[in-house]
Amino acid sequence: MSGHAPGTRHRPWPDVSASPRSPLARVDAWTLGEAAFDACLPGGGLDSAGLVELKPGDHGDWPATLTFALCLTVRRQMGSLEGEAAPGAPRTVPKKPVLWCTTPRFASEYGRLYGPGLAGLGLSPASLIMVDAPRESDALWALEEGLRSGGIMLAVGLLKEVDLTPSRRLGLAASTGRTPGLLLTPPSSPPAPSASLRLRLRRLPGASHPLDRSAPGAPRVRLTLERCRGAPPAAETLSLDLEWCDVTYRFRLVADVADRAHATPGARQRA
Repeated sequence: MSGHAPGTRHRPWPDVSASPRSPLARVDAWTLGEAAFDACLPGGGLDSAGLVELKPGDHGDWPATLTFALCLTVRRQMGSLEGEAAPGAPRTVPKKPVLWCTTPRFASEYGRLYGPGLAGLGLSPASLIMVDAPRESDALWALEEGLRSGGIMLAVGLLKEVDLTPSRRLGLAASTGRTPGLLLTPPSSPPAPSASLRLRLRRLPGASHPLDRSAPGAPRVRLTLERCRGAPPAAETLSLDLEWCDVTYRFRLVADVADRAHATPGARQRA
């Protein structure tokens, strides 16, 4: 990072060369992988030098929001997945870590990240720099320094709220370091003013496991686009039911929604 808190010692970034499931194609091609959503974004992807704010619909939607953030982190590390799924295809290890900042408040309410679970999702724990900041101001400082440094791939912050001045500082730091930031804030807190994209997330019942109906399947979420700077007017009311595919590492429309999207007009009306 470009600065250090008083009394702290600089430590080098961790070696992430051992990550077996974190291919990276084009770091600027940061998408969800679902064309119905990506096509509504300016340039067809998320801003790789700006802030994205994720908000749960209510407090019961926090786990779904955290899962969505982790999946987006996987997508950021992998860049664009298209054309990389061929067996034996070469995989490039991510050269930069991900900064994940939280506070005791969030850790006590929602727990901490679990290494084996991250690995199962496709995210190597070795590729994360974890900051457990004692205060919100410390978390904001760490996020700002990480974004400005250009030495990380993504900065993720779980914060109670982001006021106007901190939001502007984070937005400027992201632009300076050409690094994106994810801000996870409570459902009732004011929106972060500098976020170029804001998404509202609500939990949905998970899919059935294809081999065992009693086992949990793909996690699902209802995504509503509340703000997107530069998006066409048609995107203002965009709301999609998405699920995560841990084979292709991408989001996709929930199966019955996708079926209706390709159905005839008469079939869609009956549905």
